[in-house]
Amino acid sequence: MSEKSDIFRAASRSLPNLWQEKEKDSFLSFLLRISLVLLIYVPFDRLAMYLSRLPPEIYFEDFIIWSFLKHISSGPSMFLASAAFLLCIVFRNRLLVGWHDLNGSNPIRMLVIACAFLLTWRYTSYDYNLFLDQPHYLDRFLLITVFALSIWRPIFLSLFLALLLPIVWQLGTFPGFSWATTYLPVRIITLFCVFLFLKIVFDRFSNLDFIFLVSTLVASHYFAPGFAKLTPEWVINDRLYLFLPAAYTNGWLSTFSIETIERATRALSYVNVPLKLFTLVAECGALTLLWNRLTSKIFPAMWVILHIGIFLTSGIFFWMWMFIDLLLIYLFFVKNGFRGLFPISYAKFAVSLLLIAGGIGWYRPGVRAWYEGPVSYGYRFEALTGDGSTFELTPGFFAPYENHFTVGAGFSFLSSEPTLANTGGGTFDLEVFKRFSKAPSIDQLEKIERDLGTVHLNPKKVKELDSFLRRFIENWNQ
Repeated sequence: MSEKSDIFRAASRSLPNLWQEKEKDSFLSFLLRISLVLLIYVPFDRLAMYLSRLPPEIYFEDFIIWSFLKHISSGPSMFLASAAFLLCIVFRNRLLVGWHDLNGSNPIRMLVIACAFLLTWRYTSYDYNLFLDQPHYLDRFLLITVFALSIWRPIFLSLFLALLLPIVWQLGTFPGFSWATTYLPVRIITLFCVFLFLKIVFDRFSNLDFIFLVSTLVASHYFAPGFAKLTPEWVINDRLYLFLPAAYTNGWLSTFSIETIERATRALSYVNVPLKLFTLVAECGALTLLWNRLTSKIFPAMWVILHIGIFLTSGIFFWMWMFIDLLLIYLFFVKNGFRGLFPISYAKFAVSLLLIAGGIGWYRPGVRAWYEGPVSYGYRFEALTGDGSTFELTPGFFAPYENHFTVGAGFSFLSSEPTLANTGGGTFDLEVFKRFSKAPSIDQLEKIERDLGTVHLNPKKVKELDSFLRRFIENWNQ
């Protein structure tokens, strides 16, 4: 063991009872430990996302990771890289700590490695990028290799994040990219990397601290959108069943006839109130995830059901979130999983309430809440061939950018006409929602459109889209 490492450990032990074992644990020491984790996690999460977002031109090169290393080796990033290198030298004897050295870490390993596997699968199996005209095979190979190494040694998860994030950001080269389905597993791994760093520095850091924090992290990603829906207008007037025809307008379930979609929409309208009630209970109830063993399993099960409903009515598939929820149910159920967190004291439960409710400040969950109305705007793309034939270009044609061309995208910047809602039929404007929810006819809707609609025409974005389409199709034709 190096002299510098011994100095760090001596300093850590001098802190009054800060890193005590579970049987000696006090609420104050627990509070100090999780506060330190969050104190490091918050800036680290922001910094990792900022540094990994490279200039668009870099993604046209053959090797993303090499360009990323060159990018962070210059400017202010160089000092951060130097600091990280120095820490690696100081703690070199502990860097390759094995999973078995983290006593009782098997359930943590299962969760974190599962998240890494999901992300590896998603971001190494995507289609050839015709816009960039690059397969980035070497980057994919390195990501798979580092994932395999992380199964052996947890420290490689830090390198895994460093490789993964620039690869994901290539999808941001075309405006409209959303991290919605990706950021939960990414943040779980990010939180673990911070926890592992503290575990390396302070030998007695408790695994239960990570289990507690990761539970609040996941719960906050459901509570935030649920809390945003707690308005009289949403509770009383929102019509969730209209999400189905809005998605149909944009190509979801296109093999079904309009009559079938109308019947399904009508059937869903009869259970609109129970659907809203279930949504609110599932999302807002996340606040009490750690109340007891029962709630720790009931709410993840409700989240899975919620995601299934979202997928069936909209085509938006949070499959990575669903896998994590199912894994949480298992880990909270089995004896050697997360059950060691219970029984939880009232004081710690109060802390969990604070972390989940205020998670928008430190965990940054997305707030997915809007008013679903009867108006939806669909955009379809067609290609005109040399012989005059036309072909519809479905969202799948634009893979790996297919999500940009589905419900979540929105191409209102193409139109010089006023619009009332986003592509999915929703609006964040309460006044617009109130007006068009009561409109009895198409003529009335068109009048409201003229009165309250917004013209989103943006020549700059039109030019960017035109450039994207031309380059993508030219490369496809080669």
